[in-house]
Amino acid sequence: METAWRSDASGVSGSEAALQTSDGSSSSDEPVGGDSVSRAARRKRGAECLAGGGGSVAHVEGGKADQSEPHQQSDTFCQLTVPQQRIINRVVAMLDSKRDSVVITNPLQPNGPIVYVTNAWQDMCGYTAQQAVGENPRLTQGEGTDPDTVRSMRLALTNQQPCRVRIINYRGYNREPFWNCLSVQPIFHNRKLVLFAARLQDYSYRLQQLVSVSPQQFCKGGDLYTMRVGLSDLSSAHSLGQARIVDVTNGDIGLQDDSSTSSDERTDASGYSSNGESTCAGGPKPPGMLPARHVRRLGFGGLELEPEYLLDRLRHECAQLALPYETQELRVQGAEVMRLEIFSPPPHASGGGGDASSGESASSSERAGGSEGAAGSEGAGGIGGSASTAVVPRALPLAGGSAAGSGGLRALLHVLPEDTEGAYAISLMRLVGDTFEFHALYRALRDRLTDITVRG
Repeated sequence: METAWRSDASGVSGSEAALQTSDGSSSSDEPVGGDSVSRAARRKRGAECLAGGGGSVAHVEGGKADQSEPHQQSDTFCQLTVPQQRIINRVVAMLDSKRDSVVITNPLQPNGPIVYVTNAWQDMCGYTAQQAVGENPRLTQGEGTDPDTVRSMRLALTNQQPCRVRIINYRGYNREPFWNCLSVQPIFHNRKLVLFAARLQDYSYRLQQLVSVSPQQFCKGGDLYTMRVGLSDLSSAHSLGQARIVDVTNGDIGLQDDSSTSSDERTDASGYSSNGESTCAGGPKPPGMLPARHVRRLGFGGLELEPEYLLDRLRHECAQLALPYETQELRVQGAEVMRLEIFSPPPHASGGGGDASSGESASSSERAGGSEGAAGSEGAGGIGGSASTAVVPRALPLAGGSAAGSGGLRALLHVLPEDTEGAYAISLMRLVGDTFEFHALYRALRDRLTDITVRG
């Protein structure tokens, strides 16, 4: 079966120009300002022209005339099945096209062509809707795109599974590379895959600030993301930010239900009832797959950022604070949890001085996540770097050399989901060491993470 994302990349080339600062568009994570605004506006002109040009026109579906949106006027859209069209219309209605970077593809056609993109997607990826619709999303790939990550995406989508991806893509207008974080959702109607939808986020600005770590390209899929939701459960682009399976009933899209089965119909092991509709849509939902939090701990909550970025950010801050660490990715009660263990030697072991830039270097025992379907690679030159080991500088005392005779501090930091809609929390737990030093660690991280923990 042909899938919506397919690679024609032969590999990662040697040298890639350094990643430029993100342009500050609404789909980027960089603060807006300066020349970036004018460049974004120039690129947006094409998308806005496509969205304008006379407004809505009459459109006939099944003999009934209604007012159509611009995306409904394309030949590609008109060739879709009625269920596909109605699902797309439902998804489009909950999006802010200027802010939400979303792409929808058709897996029922060879090459999995794009059938819809928002204005924000056009601005982020540098292609107008006219250029993108009918093409495969691989048009944004380039020499720095990791082929292993692309192969893992292809495997997940061939298996009709959701996936979460971080990958280097290229803008169409000048082939500028950028860090793309996306979640892909397969959409099923009557047990049949009919569409893929993906929400994209430009993380170029955030990842460029992490000078102490090397961000990696990856694709996570397999059995890691098995949660099912109904189309009626989706209310905004934020709902598309999670890698989940979306089930659609006839009632969701205004189609008559021809099923004559009784209300006590049997449910099979796949989560579908005997009439082919998911029991998740409009009915009991599966467990939210949130790890239990038994005790109140220090930490930071309500972080609507990618968990891998949060882990990379903690790694960066630990390196800046000269704290050795180890990382590990776990599954706890069905949810993905990322753990970072910090080792702070006793004050006398550090020599009482030094800094993160002059500390001693050694390899850490970082362990890659063991989730099925995951793959990763460092980015091409200037974007991801090539270091495969973490820098462990000479550790500094956090509490100003207090606690003479202390055995040092060991603490666990967890990045874990706070809800099923994409909010994450960072929790801290002391394993060994002085309480004052542990609170000093918390305060040091709090002061360094204000850009993501303090809301304006």
